[in-house]
Amino acid sequence: MPISAASSSKKDCSAPAIKLEPASEWIQRHTKERIIFLLQNKNLNISEIADEMGFSSRSFFTRYVKKLLGVTPKEYRERI
Repeated sequence: MPISAASSSKKDCSAPAIKLEPASEWIQRHTKERIIFLLQNKNLNISEIADEMGFSSRSFFTRYVKKLLGVTPKEYRERI
């Protein structure tokens, strides 16, 4: 059965809308969520979390978390 121009231009309302985000935003959001999750586990020290997340040093990890969360990992833990 041929598809007419009128029927092919109709929007398919059965499919849910998917919000796409740039890969860099997804990575940053996922990284932030993972860091928060790991910081909530007080059995892990900050250096272990930095290693788990693939940071080359604890100091770089601390600077990254400060930029991302507005507080250092230690300060974040003190607030939870």
